[in-house]
Amino acid sequence: MDINKENIARFGIATKGFVYTLMGVLIFMAAIGSRGSKSGSSDALKFLQNNTVGTILLGITAIGLVAYVFWRFYQAIKDPDKEGNDYKGIGNRIGFFSSGVFYGLLAFSAFEILIGSGGGSGDSQKSILQRP
Repeated sequence: MDINKENIARFGIATKGFVYTLMGVLIFMAAIGSRGSKSGSSDALKFLQNNTVGTILLGITAIGLVAYVFWRFYQAIKDPDKEGNDYKGIGNRIGFFSSGVFYGLLAFSAFEILIGSGGGSGDSQKSILQRP
């Protein structure tokens, strides 16, 4: 199996999309009054730990976020998009790096949730899932 940087980038970008889709679903569920909440990306990841399938998805998501971080750092350092070395290009590359740091923290949070140090199963679930 040939794993190249384009495949890593695709996997990372798809994972980012999954996290935002999950956040949207939770917000929609809150809007219609069905066990959802207005939550951020970290809360969306905590939502996944409810069952075995969710835990597997959380693990895949954590790995995908790491892939996205690597892609963002690669964009910042190697400049595959030919942003250049002028002020605008450097600004864009700093933005890629900053994005990598943000998603790195989110990936760290996902791994914490996955191994259980990111919150217990009781109180953290109550803050995410509102009971009617």
